[in-house]
Amino acid sequence: MPIASKEPMKEIFKILDEHVIKHRRKVFLAYLMMQNVTDSKEHLKGLVELVKERGEAGKYYHVNLIRYNKTAGVNEEFECSD
Repeated sequence: MPIASKEPMKEIFKILDEHVIKHRRKVFLAYLMMQNVTDSKEHLKGLVELVKERGEAGKYYHVNLIRYNKTAGVNEEFECSD
């Protein structure tokens, strides 16, 4: 997944992992799929690995894959993912 700096993400997931283990409540992650930006097989494999790395906490993560939809007048350089 294209991330400018992975360290802040590691910190966020550390906090989330502690939370889900303590409270046994699901965490929902929304992943926006934009054509040729975040929709390749490699990106999705990275997302799967990110959840698998959570260990025991991983079973509490729910991932929503959201297909990008164009909106008139809003950053028209991005395309819908197939």
